[in-house]
Amino acid sequence: MWWKTVFEILLVTFSVTMVTGMSDFLRVIYRKSLPADLKAGFKMDFPYKIYVYNLPPALNENIVKEITKTNHVTKGMMTASGLGREIAKMGKYEDMSIRDTFQFSLEVIMHQKMLNSPYRTLDPDAADFFYVPAYTALRCIVKDKDCQSCLFNRFLSALVSFLQQQPYFKEKRPHFSAIGKIHRELADFECPYLLYPVMKELTFFAIEKEAALEPGAGGNLLVHQAAQSLIVMPYPSYIHFTANTASVMGYGSQRTVFALLPVAHPEESTLSTKLSAQFNGSTTYSYGKYFRNYKHGQYDMIHVNTDARDNEIMIRKTISWMTHSTFCLHPPGESSTRRSFYDSILCGCIPVIFIDKAIPYAFPSSLDYSKFSVGIKQIDILQGKNIGDILRSINPNVVKQLQRNLDIISQRMQYSVPKANVPDAIDIALLELAKTIEDTENEKDEKKKLM
Repeated sequence: MWWKTVFEILLVTFSVTMVTGMSDFLRVIYRKSLPADLKAGFKMDFPYKIYVYNLPPALNENIVKEITKTNHVTKGMMTASGLGREIAKMGKYEDMSIRDTFQFSLEVIMHQKMLNSPYRTLDPDAADFFYVPAYTALRCIVKDKDCQSCLFNRFLSALVSFLQQQPYFKEKRPHFSAIGKIHRELADFECPYLLYPVMKELTFFAIEKEAALEPGAGGNLLVHQAAQSLIVMPYPSYIHFTANTASVMGYGSQRTVFALLPVAHPEESTLSTKLSAQFNGSTTYSYGKYFRNYKHGQYDMIHVNTDARDNEIMIRKTISWMTHSTFCLHPPGESSTRRSFYDSILCGCIPVIFIDKAIPYAFPSSLDYSKFSVGIKQIDILQGKNIGDILRSINPNVVKQLQRNLDIISQRMQYSVPKANVPDAIDIALLELAKTIEDTENEKDEKKKLM
């Protein structure tokens, strides 16, 4: 029953605040909440229609063809509507598909999802929202050794020209698009996409948003002059649901590893280096190979170097460790977030994130992260606190509830396999899109009343 789930989650939220010492480490980011039982009880309420523009192939399809010819990504990564080739199946009913998914493929995934959306209309006059399927981030990835900025400027000019010819864009009807790279990488001299004035007319689905600058703070000022209407989406994980029966609790139930640090290069940040030094085991092996060699299982906190020349080996190794671990640590790397955060959710491994201010991950205004993850202040680790001691202080009953909540939320942190008809991250994204537009309209109405 839905009321039982709500009661249990409220109970565990209260329990978390009562754990000795946890108030210093666990943050409750809560502004509004979607229904608690997202998997069983949540029904989409999106009374709007979406029109998908038919852009010239040079702005999307041809870019995929071009990128598959480079060494940066393989052809297999861009198949199956952007989800990549299937490597294996897992789950109690083999209802999860492990795929060679490119972490920057959001633009392709969103395009295919919108083309097949039940909210799509072929009549632009009947549309409430207009989707612009430009593969901007992928365009930025394909390098031109002679003139990268020239290459992108041609793309940008063609896109702007297309939009400015559309009557619905001229009328300032709500338009949205997707960007598959992090915010700041689309506001530099090579890819100044978000700096272009026209782009401020769009709302973007993005895998990461740069935090707003405080007065007097440093940072990339260009990014903060760029389009700021961004809805943060999950990074495309390696795992995708193929049925509503998919459950992260249905496999890897023997959590023989207490804490996992899945980082290829721990030396890339001071925080990662500090954390790695607190772990009593380190390996490049897969889970199975490691425990065949160390049957005594003496290490309960293990740093796994996930770097591998073969992408399939790396994926299998990462998944094998996460499905047998209780906590998965995700220190910031080159940016605030990591794709592995979403991998761990879909493996039933409680994410441990290191935050100073707001949650930088997907849908922070809709989801209460304290219900399925653990937040720790970076400064605590940098000043010498032990991550193992912090995690062991969490009540075992709270740990179990966090795991159960992971199972509830997991469906909304992945992109389901095409034609599977499984709700996924797109549902929350569209609800947040609608709220963004509705809030804007409400602000306009309030300004009119004051005039």
